[in-house]
Amino acid sequence: MKIVYLTLGLFIAVSSCISKNDSKNLEKEQLQAHNTKQESTVNGNRKLNDEKTVDKEKSKKIRDFTFTILNVDEENLEGFLFIENNITNNEIKVPIEVVEIESANIDSYVKFEDFDFDGKDELLIELGEPARMKRGFRILDYNTLEPKAIFRKTKQHIFIGSSDDKSDLTNIINAGYRSGYEIDKNIKLIQFGGACGADCTNIEIYTFNNGIYNLKTSKFIENGVTTIQQSDNEFIIDDLLTLNSQKDIEKRFGKENVVTDIVFPSNFDPEPVEGAETPYGTILFNRTDNMVTFFWKDKKNLRDLESIVFSKLNSKWQTKEGISIGTDIEQLEKINKSEFEFYGFEEFLRGGLIFDWGKGILEKKSIKISLKPSNNTPTRLFEDGIKIKSSSTIAKNGNIFVGEITMWK
Repeated sequence: MKIVYLTLGLFIAVSSCISKNDSKNLEKEQLQAHNTKQESTVNGNRKLNDEKTVDKEKSKKIRDFTFTILNVDEENLEGFLFIENNITNNEIKVPIEVVEIESANIDSYVKFEDFDFDGKDELLIELGEPARMKRGFRILDYNTLEPKAIFRKTKQHIFIGSSDDKSDLTNIINAGYRSGYEIDKNIKLIQFGGACGADCTNIEIYTFNNGIYNLKTSKFIENGVTTIQQSDNEFIIDDLLTLNSQKDIEKRFGKENVVTDIVFPSNFDPEPVEGAETPYGTILFNRTDNMVTFFWKDKKNLRDLESIVFSKLNSKWQTKEGISIGTDIEQLEKINKSEFEFYGFEEFLRGGLIFDWGKGILEKKSIKISLKPSNNTPTRLFEDGIKIKSSSTIAKNGNIFVGEITMWK
């Protein structure tokens, strides 16, 4: 795991944070659009498009780039970082804060990080001087130098984005004094943190899926009390398949929301097996509507994910296709784009289990769904050995819905 520090002092990611005022300050500093060569030489000095002549500059080559600090207005700490990719010949000009160009360290403005886990670094440009409170990053594509918008904005975010952004996605990371981020490449997660007072901490956790970071959890810690706010995007059950141990679950959702217990699948055969390993598992959000059970291949060490199961009727969890507990069979047919077939509800250990997805899209998905009857479901559907097609009249009029969902890698 790699930790990026944004201050000169010691930073601990889970206990550091940001104030909203820092975020607002950064909203005024937007990344300039990618441009062609926009500068000319006048009497040996560089001249910018706004007709301000720069008589001070500092350059340095780092990796495939030449970075040049251009000091325009030292009194107001305003300057630019001119970036040239020496391989692709692309270039861009980024507004930065410059206190004193003679002492400015170009390395402090430039960082490299693989944000999208493709084995290739992105270029990060820091807005402010290292020892000052005005901070922030802009994520740029390594080759094109175009803004790399990989964070989805929400109404509740603090650490990313700007109100000036018109798109739903942003390449801006906001940060203030004593704040930073921590990336876990194993579970594709980034955590931001920063202090909002003497005994006050804000934390945001984003998870990466299909090329985009989505806010999953916001934590507000004050005087030792933690308040967790789940994002609307938090309850996609597919995202949990990246968690490969109980420690991973605790890191994402907090130890206070995770318990270890003896767990059994719904189709568990009660006959004891001599020498069988005690079936320890992990329960997330125990005794709540959003409870999820994790089954492990390594039951002793609670790792190596085998499957995850949820079945509470009012659960917010759903698959990325939109299947949730309570989804009726007609809607399930639409999602699957085909009829399917399931066992009658009295079938031993597999009552209501869908065993054939037909030619639907769920046939190739690692998912098992068991249906549940209602009080007025026809008794014929409870006959032993019966198999029912979802397209049949008795099924469509049977008030049948999704009762349990199991998924695995």
